[in-house]
Amino acid sequence: MLVMASSVSRMLHWHAVYKISTVSSPTHELSSENDGYEMVQNKFSTNKRLSLLMSNMKPEDETSLRSILLNKLNKFETLSTGSEVISVDSFLDQKPSQIYYNTIFHTLSNPIDFQVPLNCFFLVSFMVETESGFELFQKDLDDYCNSLLLSLEKYMESIDVSEYLTLLDEWYDSKVDIFL
Repeated sequence: MLVMASSVSRMLHWHAVYKISTVSSPTHELSSENDGYEMVQNKFSTNKRLSLLMSNMKPEDETSLRSILLNKLNKFETLSTGSEVISVDSFLDQKPSQIYYNTIFHTLSNPIDFQVPLNCFFLVSFMVETESGFELFQKDLDDYCNSLLLSLEKYMESIDVSEYLTLLDEWYDSKVDIFL
């Protein structure tokens, strides 16, 4: 019995890696009047900022991706690790796409003060041009992102990130395409 495999074309795919930093800014809110005086409450709002480390996307697509990811991150007061797959109706090349992103945390030794470690959050994202199905690879992509921590640590010690993150060029072939 001869079984023929159906030919599946490769999906278009992209990646981007960011370092996450937080920026606190003061906000002032007027509270209710108390004995004829308005009270001003000083609060701090924390916003996240993404610094691009590496991407294979067009600049305008990367800017759109950054906006989507920042909206997700800024919904929460504190950063936490974890991954998610989201669908976007019209994103890359104006086609339905799915975005996987994973926030990973790493503690580095501080070269200036060895007593105080440096805590770093990174965001690794992968995009494919498809309406659904990317979530089937979430566990594999989680493992893949965790394997990047050593490369990200080397990035923190270096100026040229592309030397250490060459693994990203192979994410699709090693984690998704082998199943298609």
